[in-house]
Amino acid sequence: MRINQCLSDMDWDDYLSSNSEISWNRFRDLLLDLVNRYVPMKTITHKRKFKKPIWMTHKALNLVGKKRKAFRKYRDISHPAVKSANRAAKKELRRSLKKL
Repeated sequence: MRINQCLSDMDWDDYLSSNSEISWNRFRDLLLDLVNRYVPMKTITHKRKFKKPIWMTHKALNLVGKKRKAFRKYRDISHPAVKSANRAAKKELRRSLKKL
């Protein structure tokens, strides 16, 4: 609303009386100034890097984290700790999907 008012109150013949390059730069600077002055800015904050899907329970999320931690530690799928973490996470993920 105020941007329209400012633009309608301008004397455009006087404001854009120079050559095209200078007129364009003045017009662009005017628009950018009006946008910075009158358009509200919203800051977006990210609370977490990883958001869980709606259907996933917190227990399933924790088990997936434990599974990833075990794999990072041993770097071997056939290791017993990794296998048990995979089984537990898979079981809980299926359970949380069924509850949906």
